Order: sequence, then C-alpha cells, then structure tokens
Amino acid sequence: MRRIARFCCTAAVPIIIFVAVINIAALVSFFRFELDTDFLNFFASGNTKAEEFDRLKEKYETGEAISILIEQADSLLDKENIQKVFNLQEEIEKLDGVSRVESFIPSEISVGSHVFQVDEKFIDRHADILEDFIKENHFLTGKSLSTDNSKAVLLVSLEFEAVAGEVVESLEGIIHGEESWTLSLAGNEIIGETLRDYLIKIILILPPCAIVLVLLVFSTILKSRKFTIISIIPAGFGALWTIGTIFWSGQELNLLTIISPIFIIVMGAADGLHYTSHFIDNMSKYSDRRQLTEETLDMVGMPIFLTTITTMAGFASLTWTEVLPMRQMGIFVAVGIGYAGVLSLFFLPAVLSRVKLPSNLPPALVPYGPSAQFSGAGRN
Repeated sequence: MRRIARFCCTAAVPIIIFVAVINIAALVSFFRFELDTDFLNFFASGNTKAEEFDRLKEKYETGEAISILIEQADSLLDKENIQKVFNLQEEIEKLDGVSRVESFIPSEISVGSHVFQVDEKFIDRHADILEDFIKENHFLTGKSLSTDNSKAVLLVSLEFEAVAGEVVESLEGIIHGEESWTLSLAGNEIIGETLRDYLIKIILILPPCAIVLVLLVFSTILKSRKFTIISIIPAGFGALWTIGTIFWSGQELNLLTIISPIFIIVMGAADGLHYTSHFIDNMSKYSDRRQLTEETLDMVGMPIFLTTITTMAGFASLTWTEVLPMRQMGIFVAVGIGYAGVLSLFFLPAVLSRVKLPSNLPPALVPYGPSAQFSGAGRN
C-alpha cells in the first residue's frame, strides 16, 4: 500500500486529470439516456406463458392493446351517446398506428333477412333498433358495457410495428379534449408511461436524498464540511461512472438498475469515510504530506480493498438469477462499488495530498473496536 501511496502523491495531478476526463465522458453518456419500462422483463427466461405470448404476437402480427374506459352518469345507449361513442371510435381509428377499435357498437347488424352497415346515418334513423340489438344480440355487450349501461370500454388494437408512445400521446390528446364524459386509458403501454413518470421521480428525488443523508451523517463524524464533501466524492463519482457505463454499453435504465446509484453512494461512501477519518487522525502525527498519505493508506488500504471485493462479490452473485433486470442491477452495482473502491484507493489520497488543509484541525477521531483504548493510551 505504501507504493500506491507514493504513486498517488507523485502522480496526483495526472490522476485528478484522468478522473476529470472520465467524469466528462460519463456526463456525455446522458445524451443516450433511455428508460426501459417493460415490466414483462421481470418474467424469468424460459417462462412458457411469456414465450407463448410473444409467439402469438409474431404469428398474427398483432401489436399491443389499449383500453379506453368511458364513464357517464346516464345511459350510453341513448341516441346522442351512441353517436358520440361512434364518432370517438372513428376518430381513434384514423390515428396512425391503430389497427382497429372494438366497442359495444357493432360494425353491422342483421334485421330479418337484411344486413345494415352501422354508420352515423343509420344511428340517426334507427337508434332504437341498434339499442335493442346491442342489448340482446351483440356478443361484445357483456364484455364492453356495464350492466347499468353507464360505463363502456373501447379496445384499441395497435399495428404490429406501431410506435406505441406516439399512439398513446395521440389518445391522450383526444381524451383531454373531451369534457362531457370521463375517459381513462389502461393497458401495458399506459402502465409503461406511468412507470416512466415514477422512474423520473426516483432519479430526481432518491439519489439527492441519499447524498444529503450521507453528508449529514459524515459531517457529524468528521466535524469538517470540507473533509465531509471530499470523503463522499469517490462514491459520487463511482455512481456517475456506473450510469455512464450503463448508457455507453447501450443499456437502458430499468426498474432496478435505476436504483443502482443509491447502493453505490451509500455503500461506496464508507470507504471514503474510512480513509478520511484516519487521515484526520494522523494529521497531528505527521507534518509531511507524503508521509501522512503513506501512513494512512498503509493503515486502511487493505481494509478498503477487502470490503470492496466482498461487496462486489455479494452483488455479483445476482448474476445467477433468471430475472434479467435483477441480473443487470447486480452487475452494475458490483461495477460501481469497484469504481468507488478504486477511487478511494487512488483518487482520494491524490486529492488529499494536494488540497489545502484547514488550519483549525477537527478533533482526532477515536477508532471503534478493542484497539480504541490502546491507541488512546499511546497518544497519552
């Protein structure tokens, strides 16, 4: 560890420049920012139901389905309401990416020996006949219309290669334009859009909260704002590098990998605290900065290395799971902990060997464990 300490002191500036370059590369990777909200990925590989579902979609070239729930106080089988539902159905069918729309209104009805096409003109002239047919004969009535006729479902089937996000955006525009009744969207794509909003909130809320919590805890231990910020830098940069690794490798943030930075910040920060606290302890013993760095890293270098390796191994064990998002999280958290460990062993000593130390030193930190009384006796 003394060799590493001497290298950190001698090559402090190149190390800091190298880390700065990697940080810039990681920040540039945010231009590749993508979120994976497909919760079907949580099915284990080899799941027969999921594989059968995919085969059916490919065989019949069917896209996703989106349901539109219509709610109204009075009956939807009134002439005016049937006309409105029919117009809504036609408007949706004209959208790009929509294959067909099914509802409780049939496309045609048979009366006696005649078959009539259902359109606006037919509804206007024979709404009573259509109402009777829907109540008594239409096979979709029980599936798409409530018993009190005040609620209905439109099933929107997308084309096989349709961009679902664009279709959902168009449907939301139609829904927001309706004021006389309540319309709601449901389906896998809607769940995906909802999850996307939740994931963005997770990104904006949880990591900053984790950083603030760690800073508060570290500040109570180190008694120095400057040393507190420096001690958390390896974990923060480790989390940033991990995000960069995810994006540059062509991956997307999913429901689990999005919380990887939190694990890295919380667990990786312990190494930074370990080194910084012993560095402060040794400041009163060694006036020479190189010797101070060597003695501190010689004391804590191996524990930092071992804790990094064991934590990485724990998360890497998740690679044996069959659930893909969990496997990815295990890999990227292990990589991030490795980044934080390397930064704690090289970048942190390099920074502390160059940074201006405060004139008023914080009180020496008493180590935890059985050795505390012996180290205290030695100082007395």
